[in-house]
Amino acid sequence: MSRYFMSVPLAALFLLAVPDAGAAAGQKKKAAKSSGVEWVALPGGRYVMGAEDLEDAQPARQVTVKDLKLSKTPVTVAQYAECVKAGRCTSPDALPECNWGKPGREDHPVNCVDWEQAAQFAVFAGGRLPTEAEWEFAAKSRGRRRLYPWGEEPPSEILTAAGSPGTVPVCSRPAGNTEQGLCDMSGSVWQWVQDFYRDTYAGGPVDGSAYAGPCEVRGGAGRCTARVIRGGAFDSRGEGFRSDSRGGAGPDIRRAHIGFRVAR
Repeated sequence: MSRYFMSVPLAALFLLAVPDAGAAAGQKKKAAKSSGVEWVALPGGRYVMGAEDLEDAQPARQVTVKDLKLSKTPVTVAQYAECVKAGRCTSPDALPECNWGKPGREDHPVNCVDWEQAAQFAVFAGGRLPTEAEWEFAAKSRGRRRLYPWGEEPPSEILTAAGSPGTVPVCSRPAGNTEQGLCDMSGSVWQWVQDFYRDTYAGGPVDGSAYAGPCEVRGGAGRCTARVIRGGAFDSRGEGFRSDSRGGAGPDIRRAHIGFRVAR
């Protein structure tokens, strides 16, 4: 029994075997552009992350963050809709308290999304979720010692959506921006980040990366489940608005006061 081999130059075989990297990069760039995300560049640096007067933000320590870009606003309903339209994201919940499917809320932050939905959109936008260290670095205007993203003044309706019955359009409280122009870092919606949540910073990374475990469970260390949320929301109170305040939520939770922003 004979075998038939078609004669093909070696270079041609290589071209047939290797995917077109340029085309793949072009598709990724096109998806990122269609997401409508506006990016703010943040040169990296070293700063003090955490606070000794917040129980789950101790111990405060020096952390180094690399250069990054962060979305100017929490991801909006309109931006997230592009991902759903492209078949890359699943729809958020559309309960009465959620923004999804509500006319006139296209420029509100998308809410009622779980951690996995946020991570999927981040990839669609050509990025990822920020790490907790990156998020706090940005909220502190590149690591400055300040209580809130805007400075030391207590939260108010001029600075945040504090006291509102729900979300407000993104960037509608410019007095609350960081020095670099990031909108709604505090008091709009809590924002998912990469890290797993635990109630201490002891032994946590100092290179700006995300905490990946292990987490303390009854009887010792075990698998992490909850993810970190940052920033406080329209229904937060007191220290929840602080740049160093943090919380944790199960990754499958979808709530009106939880949204996200993206990094790259």
